[in-house]
Amino acid sequence: MGGDGGSLPQRVDLVRMKNKKLKENTGSLGYEKNTLVTINHNKYSKKELKEYYFNHCAISQEALKEPFFCCRLGFLYNKENIFKLILFKKQNKKKRKKDFYDKFSHIDSLKDLVLCKSKLNEEKKLICLISNEIINATSGAICLFSCGCVFSKKVFNRVNIAKENICVTCNKKYKPSDIIEIGIDDESVLEEKKKLIKKRKMDKKKDMSHEKKETSDQEKVKKKKEITATNRN
Repeated sequence: MGGDGGSLPQRVDLVRMKNKKLKENTGSLGYEKNTLVTINHNKYSKKELKEYYFNHCAISQEALKEPFFCCRLGFLYNKENIFKLILFKKQNKKKRKKDFYDKFSHIDSLKDLVLCKSKLNEEKKLICLISNEIINATSGAICLFSCGCVFSKKVFNRVNIAKENICVTCNKKYKPSDIIEIGIDDESVLEEKKKLIKKRKMDKKKDMSHEKKETSDQEKVKKKKEITATNRN
């Protein structure tokens, strides 16, 4: 975050707090610390807030820029901020801050994200890969987690009438659970999604542990047979 190119991010650089936004350092070389300033969300309508989510990084609240990622909760992230987030979490495992880890507890590595294939126009607005139109709050936004293609929700529903579960732009197959709506602002819905993501991770770990145990047992049986055969000879 400093001008030397080698400093580590501070908590203020990564944590997105309620009614707060990041004020960039004002030093010409970045020597001053970033600070949080209060903002009034009441002056923004739900429509304006939704469009804000379409075009801003969920971590830093900076304008979105290519390349950017999407998580299974439907938040968008600038690449550099995601790398800083993952590094920050790895380096602070023993010093967990509740508000920080609750917000991004679903992200442990790049496997929890998909690199979006959608483009931004000159005004840094999200563009639908099918219609090439700007995605807004009225149209809604969808990201396919299987491939990273981003569409207007309205257009996606119209062209996906056949329900073949094949992306219309890259022809990659996807599951219904791969359809991620971008910009959901309902806390209860987000909490349910977090629980589902956590359950999937735990189930995956159990499956991997079971497979590892089976492989180990098979190797033991094979080794035992080899020893028995050697003794007979």
